[in-house]
Amino acid sequence: MTLDVEFKATYQLAQNLLVALQHKNISAYQTLILGENKLISPQMKRSLRTLKKYLPEIRLQKFR
Repeated sequence: MTLDVEFKATYQLAQNLLVALQHKNISAYQTLILGENKLISPQMKRSLRTLKKYLPEIRLQKFR
C-alpha cells in the first residue's frame, strides 16, 4: 500500500514540476522544490536536493 502512495506522490510532483517549467511559472516551481514532500521516493528526494542547490542558477537560465 505504501508503494502506491509513494508512487502517486512522486508522479504527481514530477508532473507538477513539468507543468511549472513548461509555463515558466517560477513561483509554482519554487513552491514545489522548496515545499515539504514526505511521501515521495528517495530518488525524487535526492533530485529535489539537487534542484534546491542549483535554484539560483536555474532561475537565471530557465525563467527568462
